[in-house]
Amino acid sequence: MEGSKVMKPVRLQVSALLKYMSEGLFEKEHIMALALLTTLAGESIFLLGPPGTAKSMIARRLKMIFGQGSSFEYLMSRFSTPDEIFGPVSISKLKEQDIYERIVDDYLPAATIVFLDEIWKAGPSIQNSLLTVLNEKIYKNGRKEIALPLKGMIAASNELPAEREGLEALWDRFLVRVVSNCISNERSFYKMLRQGTKTTMRQSIPKVMLISDERYKQWQDEMEQIEVSDEILKLITHVRMGLRKYVQNTEEADGEMFYISDRRWKKIVHLMQASAFLNGRNEIIESDVLLLFYCLWNTTEAIPVILDVVSEALFTDYIEKIEEIKKQLERMKKESVRREVPEDNVKPKIFNYFYYRVEHYKTTPCYVFSTDYRHLDRTKDRDGICYSDAQSRTHFIRLIDMDAPFSSSGQRYNIFRIKVRRGRGTLIIDGKEYPLCCSEEGNSQEEMREESSSNDKQMLDMWVRECEELKIHLVGKMADAQWTENLFVSANDRQYIKKYARQCEKRIESLLITICNQREML
Repeated sequence: MEGSKVMKPVRLQVSALLKYMSEGLFEKEHIMALALLTTLAGESIFLLGPPGTAKSMIARRLKMIFGQGSSFEYLMSRFSTPDEIFGPVSISKLKEQDIYERIVDDYLPAATIVFLDEIWKAGPSIQNSLLTVLNEKIYKNGRKEIALPLKGMIAASNELPAEREGLEALWDRFLVRVVSNCISNERSFYKMLRQGTKTTMRQSIPKVMLISDERYKQWQDEMEQIEVSDEILKLITHVRMGLRKYVQNTEEADGEMFYISDRRWKKIVHLMQASAFLNGRNEIIESDVLLLFYCLWNTTEAIPVILDVVSEALFTDYIEKIEEIKKQLERMKKESVRREVPEDNVKPKIFNYFYYRVEHYKTTPCYVFSTDYRHLDRTKDRDGICYSDAQSRTHFIRLIDMDAPFSSSGQRYNIFRIKVRRGRGTLIIDGKEYPLCCSEEGNSQEEMREESSSNDKQMLDMWVRECEELKIHLVGKMADAQWTENLFVSANDRQYIKKYARQCEKRIESLLITICNQREML
């Protein structure tokens, strides 16, 4: 599309910047990418991890991409004062003009990139000022409000904010949250040990690639124009419903653990717009939705749940289609059973007011008393007798009570005992099934059953085709280049998506087997 061609240089520039910024950062490339995305979107990022995991290095390198950039770093403690963060009070202005104003040069209010380590140890006065800084990019210095040049803030700690200490508002301001651990791969660990002691990049970023204030502002405006389609909004709804369902169905789940404010959702969508823009696109696509992995968790215990819910949401359409076919298949099975049981549909023909005729049992006509037949059980045999009337050359079947006296003597009647059970429009005599003579209405019902069976086969064939199409679509979905070309999707992110794709494929294959088995039974 024409819009994509215009935006392609943006992706090339961001991709090149990431290569420079990630040099010598082992297993931190994705964190660097997320920090860049967050900064260019005008948001803040929090890094959770122990000391010595390159958190401050990421902040220093982030400053280097801005032509007129400056940075401010500070390690918080419970003894930190606002003077150390926002600058000392100007004694001369206080004496001469009676104005309480800080000297902000070289402090947070003058910085482009800010890194605050151990942020939760800061006192309430610092935290309250940070809320306004993060929310509105404004700092009130005495009587004046300063519009800050702040483009990105990175906060770090080896712990999450303590509960019920008034830190919830500040914690909510950090849109992206990432766990930063030590290097796990031995080969990467060896490379880190062998590199020089200097942690700066070997070569500086070319000036032509630096982001000026004008370009930064222009990008921010263009990000707002990125399309948010109905499909993406539907995906977000699936995630929200998935989280609600988890809280409702899990007794130990804490609703506060999965609370996401409306303001936060608004910022998350803006972050997706930023991802789409920086990837050279004019609309949000599914791979941008994976940013939810890093925006929704409030505790580390919630991270696995978030990963599952977001991943599952991407395959909701497949799962719903599978469940829809399964329900229709179960309905077909029940209807098929009802058709096979001729309770009210097949009507045996009445002979001589009281009898049903049993076909193919004897060479002469054989009848069963209709009242006896209706009292028979389908699951167990009953004792009965079959006797022949020599005069009419006819056999009759009746139930008998074995507790009552029984005699098979008699000249007119040849009587012998049998076991009888009711079938589906049949009479089962000594384990063998014999049909009853049915009325014409019963025969039309048989034709209806044959027609229904034919319709069932057509439905089963259609479901087989739909399942095959689902598999093809699923393979195409996972082969889409968006998963590998998105600058802000990591290898681990892709693994979670592949895992759910495999689960979805197995469900389709299982359904196919069930459909084929049902087709064989028709």
